[in-house]
Amino acid sequence: MTVKTSEGITRRRSRIRVESTTKDDISDLEWFATHPAALDAYEGKYVAIFRKHVIASAVTIKDLMVKSKRENVTSRPLIVRVGRNYESVL
Repeated sequence: MTVKTSEGITRRRSRIRVESTTKDDISDLEWFATHPAALDAYEGKYVAIFRKHVIASAVTIKDLMVKSKRENVTSRPLIVRVGRNYESVL
């Protein structure tokens, strides 16, 4: 969806979905932040982390979503893009 700002600039509007945070979400985020060596092989890729394990990885987020759905996890995994400084969390 696109919207026009008051300055007349057309911008793409993102759809943000807010879901409740669980203890597993926090645990996976802590694991992501404290285990950079486990993610070295995934630099430049998107990864899905569920219960402190990488369950899928891909170059594009679209491919990652397809792969992570095949894993039949019980809840939504943490999706991150592994960069040089592991800075991107989605």
